[in-house]
Amino acid sequence: MKQPFIEWISNISEIFTKEIKIYKNLLDLEIQKKGNILEKNGKALESLTKESYNLMVGASELERVRMNEIENFYKEKKIEISEEKNSFNEFLNHIDRNSNFKLKGLAGELKEVLQSLKEKIILNEKLMKTNQEIFKLSIDALKRASETEIPVSYGSVSVKTSTRNTPVMLNTKA
Repeated sequence: MKQPFIEWISNISEIFTKEIKIYKNLLDLEIQKKGNILEKNGKALESLTKESYNLMVGASELERVRMNEIENFYKEKKIEISEEKNSFNEFLNHIDRNSNFKLKGLAGELKEVLQSLKEKIILNEKLMKTNQEIFKLSIDALKRASETEIPVSYGSVSVKTSTRNTPVMLNTKA
């Protein structure tokens, strides 16, 4: 009976380790995205976003597998899941004593990585919104400037003509 439990702990630990690795890779991609946002490198940003999406699909699948493993363990051991408590914390407190709290350490590491990832994602979203606002303001200013009539300053004073600016697109890269 002890051996299957040890194998199960090993399997669930491996799942946690894979999840942590994927989320660390996502964190690295978010750091790279920040650089591309600041450099306004749309193609690289698009590529990183696609790569992030693929990693997120993998992470979701691992989370599903992990949760199924835990649920199956509960069913096999005929352990009641209380609806009032966070079932994952309850699970760790109930089961992890026998594994020398190895799972709690992995769960803590996963939580830290996810918190860092969340912070980077929020920062990148703010940077993107700021860049979009600056771009929109620049476009609006160019549109207003192109609609303003400017008197001609060269030529005969007796000729009163005005010209109209033509729209110009500027590279707003800093």
